[in-house]
Amino acid sequence: MNPIPHDLKRALYWFVGFISKGLLDNKAWDFDPVEDFDAERIDWDKYIATITDPTIITTAFTIWMNNIQMNDDGTVDNEDYAAWRAFQCLRPHFDPRFTHDDIDPPFSDEELAEAQW
Repeated sequence: MNPIPHDLKRALYWFVGFISKGLLDNKAWDFDPVEDFDAERIDWDKYIATITDPTIITTAFTIWMNNIQMNDDGTVDNEDYAAWRAFQCLRPHFDPRFTHDDIDPPFSDEELAEAQW
């Protein structure tokens, strides 16, 4: 049995932490240098509802997992990008200035494909 690489565990730990603690002003979220995300403008009640909605949070984690990439030595190559894409899934649900139409590029079928049992 092959263990999950340490760096993937670390990346997942911090991603879960960012979401669960509401650390929306963390630099990992602000991947687009054109726009500064302002955590003060969001509706925190909607944020809590978003991260506790099973469908929404499952989709966000699916997007994160389908975007995360590792190199041959077990190091995560694109942690910020994977987090940013997952955050784009969450953001329209609590940020009144960001809609599903603002997700760019739109999510691909590959990003949205859930693991099958």
